[in-house]
Amino acid sequence: GFAPGEWTDDTAQAYSTAEVAATGADLRSDEALTSIARRLADWYADGPSDVGIQTRAVLSAVGRRPSTEEMRQAARLVHDRTGRSAGNGSLMRTSAVALAHLDDPEALVEAAAGRARLAGCRATRCHPGARGAVRRRAVRRTPCAPGQFAQQGLHDALEALEGK
Repeated sequence: GFAPGEWTDDTAQAYSTAEVAATGADLRSDEALTSIARRLADWYADGPSDVGIQTRAVLSAVGRRPSTEEMRQAARLVHDRTGRSAGNGSLMRTSAVALAHLDDPEALVEAAAGRARLAGCRATRCHPGARGAVRRRAVRRTPCAPGQFAQQGLHDALEALEGK
């Protein structure tokens, strides 16, 4: 069970993506993905009570300062060993990606796929509806406007989660 207010692993991992998105980084870039990977590694090193099997296998293989390519390589090895890499967690952690790319659905799909590959979802093996679902979620009307307002919304959301 969870303690009151404790986050699930998906929420913690979405938060790591939101932190990077809030800087204005292009979530499709290796620099941004490496930043996300390192935040995931820091989160995992803190010993969270809830970590999915696939995510645990990938993060335990990469150490504390993984690059984008190291995360992807570990994810490929986990897939090759287990034959499993099409979990729904990758889709569940894309909310920050959607907020960062409200004005560019194609960039959203690319960024969501890149983020998914960090923790094990192979681009050709992701849940069959993932690309369409991500696109639909992104283009659905939201209270945020694209661009700076969405970026400010990410900052505000992070501060609210941190109790600031």
